[in-house]
Amino acid sequence: MKDLSAVGRGEGRMEVLKFESGQETYAELQILFSRVLDPAAFYKILYEKDGTPKDMVYIDVNPSYERVMQITREAIVGKSF
Repeated sequence: MKDLSAVGRGEGRMEVLKFESGQETYAELQILFSRVLDPAAFYKILYEKDGTPKDMVYIDVNPSYERVMQITREAIVGKSF
């Protein structure tokens, strides 16, 4: 099983992903993410203090998502939905 707990960009720096089979970097995952033909998005779920979901914020979208949804990455990243 893969440990994806380190996925993300902490303060603008690339974080390392640790897999049981070795090491991979976020940059390598980003290459795969950007080349996938299907629209894909990473988002973060924000929770209330009681644990109920409150909102979701876009972390990243791939080029296919931009094309299908007709919106640029710059216009959507950081926005909630």
